[in-house]
Amino acid sequence: MGTGILFKDESYRIVGACFEVYNELGSGFLEAVYQEALRREFQLQGIPFQEKPEIELYYKGDRLDQTYQTDFLTSAGWRHGFAVALSANRGGWW
Repeated sequence: MGTGILFKDESYRIVGACFEVYNELGSGFLEAVYQEALRREFQLQGIPFQEKPEIELYYKGDRLDQTYQTDFLTSAGWRHGFAVALSANRGGWW
């Protein structure tokens, strides 16, 4: 079995949207600025997403009390998606 990228087209679209935001804004802003810009870029490019979704977690089939919240959950087809978490620091963001 190969080690290629799963959902290659979707992955490139999401990463491309991130680069578009970075190319437009550069570095130095707080994470909230990049999150708003990326939300708008996803909308402009027609990339389906949920912002700040609360994701249920399971351990050995049992639902945990804790949940996980990522910045974005983007769609890559039925029952598949990408969690996109942003991180801003003095050197840039991702």
